[in-house]
Amino acid sequence: MKDITMKIVRSELMTAFGLSERDTIRLSARNREVVGVNIGQILHLKTKGDATVISLVVKPAFIADAMMDAMRKPSNTAYVSQGTLNRLDLANEVTEVRPAERVTLGCDPECLIIQPNGKVIDASTCGIGSKTTDVGHDGVLLEFRPRPSTDANTLTDNLYKLILKARGLINTNKYLKDPQNSRLSACSYYDDGRWKLSVGFHIHFGIPGILLSDRRNLITNQIVKVLDYYLAIPSVVIEGNDHIRRTSLHIPYGKPGEYRAEYPTLEYRVLGGHILRHPIISKGALTLGLLVVEDALSRIKVITKNYSDYSRVYDHSDLVKIYPHIPTDPLNICQPLCRESTKLARKHIDMIMRDVECMMNYDQGETKTVLAEFFDCILSGKQFEQDIEANWRISYECANRQRQLAVHKAPVGGLRSNAG
Repeated sequence: MKDITMKIVRSELMTAFGLSERDTIRLSARNREVVGVNIGQILHLKTKGDATVISLVVKPAFIADAMMDAMRKPSNTAYVSQGTLNRLDLANEVTEVRPAERVTLGCDPECLIIQPNGKVIDASTCGIGSKTTDVGHDGVLLEFRPRPSTDANTLTDNLYKLILKARGLINTNKYLKDPQNSRLSACSYYDDGRWKLSVGFHIHFGIPGILLSDRRNLITNQIVKVLDYYLAIPSVVIEGNDHIRRTSLHIPYGKPGEYRAEYPTLEYRVLGGHILRHPIISKGALTLGLLVVEDALSRIKVITKNYSDYSRVYDHSDLVKIYPHIPTDPLNICQPLCRESTKLARKHIDMIMRDVECMMNYDQGETKTVLAEFFDCILSGKQFEQDIEANWRISYECANRQRQLAVHKAPVGGLRSNAG
C-alpha cells in the first residue's frame, strides 16, 4: 500500500485528554475521504531520532476540530495530541504516513504489587496512574498499557520500559511504606483471604474493521477458536498449577472463547497474568498470537472472497476445513483449558507446533527463534518465579551483553582481503 502525505496539527482537545489520545489520529469525514483512510484503520508514522514508527488508530475528528475543517477546503489535515506531535518526524507539519498492512498488536497485562510483609497493595488507592495512563491500575491490580506495534519484539520492549517506569513510580510513592522493597508479582489468580483476584494478560489485535462491525461476529468467533487452540492451550501448560482463574465456575474470566470485539481491536481475554513472569513467555505469547491471527485472516479472506461470503465460515465444521488438525468437537478445545491438570493440554503440543511451523510469516524476522524459546519452556517444563522485575532485568541484561560481545567479535566492515 502506498504512503500518504498528511499535514499533522495539534488538537487542543486531544491534548487535554492526555494519554487516552496517545494512540489516536483524528480526521474529519471530508478529510478522511481526501486522504483515503477509514475509521479504525491503523497508520504508521515516523518518529524523531530513533527512526522507529508509532502506530495510530484513525478516529473521527472532535467537533471543534471538524468545524474548523468545515470552514476550509477539504485537505489532508489530521489531528494529534501535543505529546504525539512532539514525537513525530515532521517537515513543516507534513509527513509521510503508511497504512498498516499487518495486524497491529497491543496488550494490557496486569500484575500485583506485593509489600515486604506479603500483603497486596491496592494500586487504585495509592496514586499509581489511572485507568488511562500507560502505567495505571484496574481496580487493585497494576496494569501496563504499552504502545501497540506490528512487531512483537517492539511491543515487548515497550512493555519492559513500562515495568521500569512502574518501579520509579512505586519508589517515589508517598503513600507506601518501604516501597523500595515491594515487588511486582505475576500470577493468574491470587487469594490471601482478603483479596480474591483474577489477573489477566489480554492481547489486542487490530483486525479489519469490517469484521469488528459484524454484529454476528461470525469470523471473529472463528478466529478466537483458532487462538484458543494454538495460543491458549500452550499457555495453559506454562501456567501449570496456577489454574484457578480458568477452572473455577465462580470466576467469569479466562474461559475459552472470551473476547471483546470493539473498535478498533479484537481483545483476546483468555490468557492469565502468569504470562508476564518472563519476557521469553510474554514475547512468545505475543509472537504466537500475532502469527495465528495473521494466518487465520489470510486463510479466511480467501475462503470468504475478501470477507464477502460469510456462509463459508458459519460453523465449527467450516473452521475444521480451514484448519484440519483443530479438534472436530469444540468441547475438545475447551476441556484442556478448563482442567486443573495440564496433561490433556500437553497432548496437543506436538500437533500445535507442527501446524505453527506451517503458518504464514513463521519464517519472517525473529518469529522462529522466539517461538523456539517459548515452546522449549513448554517441552522442558521450565517454570519461572513470580518476581517480574528480577526476571525481566536479568533477561534484558544478558541480551545486551550478548549483543555487545557480538559487536566486539564481528570483523571490521568495509575491508577487503585483496585490497590494493
